Amino acid sequence: MTAALANAFAASIRIRRRNEKPWLHPAVAGMHLVSMTRDCAGSEVYSVATCQCGWVSRIEIADFAEQDRAVDGHWRDVIAAADAAAAA
Repeated sequence: MTAALANAFAASIRIRRRNEKPWLHPAVAGMHLVSMTRDCAGSEVYSVATCQCGWVSRIEIADFAEQDRAVDGHWRDVIAAADAAAAA
């Protein structure tokens, strides 16, 4: 396989992964449930995402999309680790 073909293949996998629903992946489903709560510290209000594995994300409540990206990123990390373990 040429380097260009390998790069194109890797890019297609990354695009497909971005469009997948990570919460349905077998490495995530049922093992990385995330609960969302709110926390107040003085005049600041935070969105707190907590996974049952211990991962936590604490983001100012002004940006819900940022919290969604953080949770998706956590799930993608879990999927990547599971893929790496399966490949080893």
